[in-house]
Amino acid sequence: MSLFFFSLVHVCLAFLVPAIYLYSINVGEAIFFEFVSLIIILFCLAFIFLLLLKKFIGNYKKAAIFLSTSYLGVYFFTNIYRYIYVLDGNFNFLSYFSSKYYFFIYLFLFISLLVFILSIKEINNNLIKFLSLVYLYLIFFYSVSSVFSFFDIRTNVSSYISENNRFRVQHEKSFEILNDCLALSDRRDIYYIILDAHASSNVLKKYYGYDDSWFINNLKKRGFYLPQKSFSNYCFTVLSIPSSLNLQYHFKKKTTINLNFGLAYPMLKDNNVAFFLKKIGYKDINISYTWGPSSYMNNIYKKKFFIGEFTQIFIYQLFSRRVLNWIYNYIKYNQHLDQFDGLNKILNIDGPKFVYSHFLCPHMPFVFKKDGRLQYSYVDNDSAYIEQLHFMDKQILEFIDSILEKPGLRPIIVLQADHGSHENFFSSRVQVKFTEDDIKELRYSMFNAYCLPDFDKSKLWDSISPVNNFRLIFNHYFGTNFEILEDKIDYYGS
Repeated sequence: MSLFFFSLVHVCLAFLVPAIYLYSINVGEAIFFEFVSLIIILFCLAFIFLLLLKKFIGNYKKAAIFLSTSYLGVYFFTNIYRYIYVLDGNFNFLSYFSSKYYFFIYLFLFISLLVFILSIKEINNNLIKFLSLVYLYLIFFYSVSSVFSFFDIRTNVSSYISENNRFRVQHEKSFEILNDCLALSDRRDIYYIILDAHASSNVLKKYYGYDDSWFINNLKKRGFYLPQKSFSNYCFTVLSIPSSLNLQYHFKKKTTINLNFGLAYPMLKDNNVAFFLKKIGYKDINISYTWGPSSYMNNIYKKKFFIGEFTQIFIYQLFSRRVLNWIYNYIKYNQHLDQFDGLNKILNIDGPKFVYSHFLCPHMPFVFKKDGRLQYSYVDNDSAYIEQLHFMDKQILEFIDSILEKPGLRPIIVLQADHGSHENFFSSRVQVKFTEDDIKELRYSMFNAYCLPDFDKSKLWDSISPVNNFRLIFNHYFGTNFEILEDKIDYYGS
């Protein structure tokens, strides 16, 4: 074996470890093709960096050791920093110091490692072999874990499909009959728009000191009904949206976040709302660019700034957004603007159509200032959340006006959060700041608004929750017979 190939294999194995570890804990969320593409890119980078460093250092083995140790060192340092930040209840000197001098710590460690390796006369082949075997063992361990997770997900998906088919059989006949007797011109367009982590008015005022009455009053002027005590059925996006788009609570009560994501993809791609509406001639349109399961549904417009979520998380875990934040924010900023552009394009598509659009906003990352300018720097505080929320609310109002200006039947519009506030509830800083009841209110109390033309509002109620959205809509507008479920918080997976 040539010295170059020996060194290249060592570097490739080191580059593979963090990627396959990340995949093993996100099998349900990660797209396998995206994972393979990332591996190919990493191997190409290993090849290029090894050749470049050899020219600088003058020795393949030293270049290989520097690349592997610095790469893994950066990865572990970044994640140690993230845990310090999350677990540090009082945001003390250590967190402040590491945050302020993050880049310089990186630079110091790089230079120190380089000087140390250059000072060594010769790298022993056995050291490289030993480290390569360690990397190989980790790769094997994470690969086996991925395989087990994959089969768990397959079993979970099969179980869901079996249960859901029984649900569909109970109700699809009424839609097939309806298709024969309801004229296309009598079928209203339906818009379902998710504003991720948009808190309720009460929460915004109580915990953030922000009065959003300008937004609420404008919605009411446009004919919206806004329940005052609405709450999410689940506190995580991966549970909430699949539940509301499938008109039911989740079947399985004990599972993991990995399995939840694995189930979210088929639950959204073949959701019951779209399934039933397509039975009566609706076009199923998805404009969602920023959250994995939503963005991999049937988007009809190409995304200008699309980078897969797994790749984004990998880069974030490797370098931290604080190092490359302006690039990360620029991508997210343009994805959101591109999404509004896509929504405006579909207004010209003849109906009837069901339009689903999930904005990962006002949820962090906070990329919009109040006036819509790009927020380049990394921020994670209440004022940044409110600024982004304010801008999104203005944009949503403009889009609603564009919808309502179109001639024809007034459309059905549901504007809704998937859960409450943006706060990171795993952070000990939050645990110190809020009581348990506060956290529950922040996480579950959510923004909710309905534009339901020719609907008797006395039949609506203040605590309506997402699981009943389309049961209510289908029963009223299409004469179906869905049972209205109890509005409750389901602590499944929470």
